[in-house]
Parts: sequence; structure tokens; C-alpha cells
Amino acid sequence: MRSSLRAAGWSLSIGVLAVALAAAIFQLAGAPGAVVFLALLLLAVGLVSALVGLLVELRPLAGLAGGVVAAFLVAAVLALTINLAPLGPGAQRPTWRDLFWMPLFGLLAFAAACAAAGFAGTLSGLRIARRRPRA
Repeated sequence: MRSSLRAAGWSLSIGVLAVALAAAIFQLAGAPGAVVFLALLLLAVGLVSALVGLLVELRPLAGLAGGVVAAFLVAAVLALTINLAPLGPGAQRPTWRDLFWMPLFGLLAFAAACAAAGFAGTLSGLRIARRRPRA
């Protein structure tokens, strides 16, 4: 019970820290476009989960869950931004039919990519941690 609670806490931390790191790098670099942000997010998920795997020695599934948290956190922020943005005259918000299939499959594919980055990052962090000599 305690181990799964610890892993859940670290998964949430991996996701939030990865999103914060990607957003900071994106703003500092002044990079244009969503594709650059998504690539930075994948890189940040891998780096943060590798660091957590190195320092805390979690199971790789915690990194996988952290990647999923990061992907859905970005999706939630994007959904809130779209929903709360002011509309111009004559404009309409997208309906569920507009937002269902293609964005849904895109979100699931990106969540899978973030999960894979988190899993691989944690696994590589664990491999490095097990190779270094113990004091």
C-alpha cells in the first residue's frame, strides 16, 4: 500500500515537473508552434523521469504513469483555454462532433508517446543507478 502511494506521488510529481520544465524552456527559447512544445514535453518527461529513477529508484511504471499525467495535464490546460477564450463576432465554439475522433486519437497517441518516454527515462535512470558504485 505504501509503495503504491509513494509511486503515485512520484508519478504526479514527474508529470507536473515535466510540464513546468517544458513550458519554461518553450518560453525562454521563444520557440514557435505546438509541435516544438510537444517535442520539448517528450524530452522533459524523459529527463525528469530519468532523474527520479536515478535518485529515488522507482519502478519504470511510475515513470510511465508520470508521462500519462503530463500528457493529460497539457490536454486539460488546452481544453480550458479553448473553452474560456473569448469568441469573436459570429464565431462558434467547436462541438463534440468536431472534437471527437481526430483530436481523441491524437491525444491517445501523444499520451502513449509520453508514457513511453517516462518508462524509458525511468528505466535508464535505474540502469545508471545500478551501475554506479555504492558508498
